[in-house]
Amino acid sequence: MKSQFNKTIYLSLAVMFALSVFGAVWQGQYSIDHAHWGSMISNAKDMAEGLAPYKNIYILYGFLTTSIHAFAYKYLGANLQSLILVTSVFYACGLLLVYFIAERVESNQKIALAIVLTYFLVHPFAIYPWSNYLAFPLLMLGLFNSLSKEQKSIRYFISGFAFALAVLTREGLLPPVLLYLVAVIIIDVLNESESKIKKIREGLVSLAGFVLPILIFIAYLYSHDILNYWKTMSWNLPQLYAAEFFPHMKGMGLIVPFIKQIVSGVLRLDVRWMLILMTVLINGGVVVLGVLSSQYRQSYSNNFKVALLSMLLISSALHLPEIFRLATGGMIGLVNVYMVGRKIKAQFALFAVLAITLSITIAPTGSGDSFSTTNYFWPNENKIKNTKTVFTPSYFRNQKWEADAIGFYNEIEADLKKVHAVCKLKYHYNMTQDSFLVVISPFERYQIAAHWTSDAISNLRPDLNIEQKLKKDRDILILQELANDGSDIAKIPEDFVLFKKYKTPKTTFLYRDASLSIYIPKLCEEALATK
Repeated sequence: MKSQFNKTIYLSLAVMFALSVFGAVWQGQYSIDHAHWGSMISNAKDMAEGLAPYKNIYILYGFLTTSIHAFAYKYLGANLQSLILVTSVFYACGLLLVYFIAERVESNQKIALAIVLTYFLVHPFAIYPWSNYLAFPLLMLGLFNSLSKEQKSIRYFISGFAFALAVLTREGLLPPVLLYLVAVIIIDVLNESESKIKKIREGLVSLAGFVLPILIFIAYLYSHDILNYWKTMSWNLPQLYAAEFFPHMKGMGLIVPFIKQIVSGVLRLDVRWMLILMTVLINGGVVVLGVLSSQYRQSYSNNFKVALLSMLLISSALHLPEIFRLATGGMIGLVNVYMVGRKIKAQFALFAVLAITLSITIAPTGSGDSFSTTNYFWPNENKIKNTKTVFTPSYFRNQKWEADAIGFYNEIEADLKKVHAVCKLKYHYNMTQDSFLVVISPFERYQIAAHWTSDAISNLRPDLNIEQKLKKDRDILILQELANDGSDIAKIPEDFVLFKKYKTPKTTFLYRDASLSIYIPKLCEEALATK
């Protein structure tokens, strides 16, 4: 009987895994997000082609994110689909680990299955290839190996090692992860009445596992003479981003966006935000009880650890409180939500209610509220009907896009190749937010990122000063987007002329009514005229 039940459990997990991967790949083929997806495929392509990380690649989140994407790009098709596939597999693996964490804490397979299925219904699959999804299974692996059970020291080492890999995937995770590791050592020592030295030794093993990959990474940066470039991208750049995009995120202002989103979600009866509020309250309560009561902390050691990591990871997503950011870490606190449900003998009633309400709201409702749904890219019936399979450009092969987008990128790719073949130009400078343009361009990039950035960010790399470059050389091409209503002023360098103008396709994500203009040196225009 137990064997049959185990088969049912593993079959359920296998189906969930398959649905998560399939859902991400199916939906991903309809997306034309040239900003987020464009940045990721641009970085992956650059690393796969041997460009230096940080020096020549705009790595925003973590070295391992770009490395994983580059591996997928190189060996799984050299297109956008390869990034979508590997990201979806990572997220699905994280979901599987949620089950094993829940089983270890609850010691009940039925409750563990209810927890992971709830987790799946909150956020079924990766909606785009972001670092959160790649770090997620590493965070869960680290947590799983830090939970109390008869285990060898290697478990503690694996825990620290996995957490370090998560940090190298998304560097912003360093504060919550490091706080968690130190707190776990303190918790285990305080909970141990006899062999405290043993617990200290196990904690040091965990820290050793954490430090080792970090030291290897630093040694890699130093040996390749890119340590200063990493410092610029990983230290100076985030400070500029915070000042430029999140000036309100100071003091109590840190939690205001999160509170507003919680209140907004609850008022419109959004079951996901109601569940997030429940998760925050319950896990916050578990942390407080664990701090105040040593007896509670000892009796519920694993629950306390889960709650602590949950709250720390939620705190790292306060700047942009989106479902996917919370689902890729902080929502592990669902384990304690079900613990409370079990205490009041309502765990399966809770699952029934959540399963029904979450299932009927998986597809976004388009409420219009910022970050209101679990999924921004869900294709509607009209979009599915009007798309065609992309064959070229090859980087977008097997995507399903509308004809205007396919024609837009094919025409630009052909024109850029023509200019590259005829004119002696080496570089391009992209003054748009469209990183797909850089992916299809045969020219080298002469800027810090694949897309336009503010002057403050561009100034982080004085060696890539575009104004000085344009005054000195004529070996560069300019890509510039201008609003069709005439509100934008064209910035045409001296001795440059308009090569061609293209209407921006309406079907792109973050669409604005604009046109793309390509400017080339006059000498290039003359060379093209003779061909």
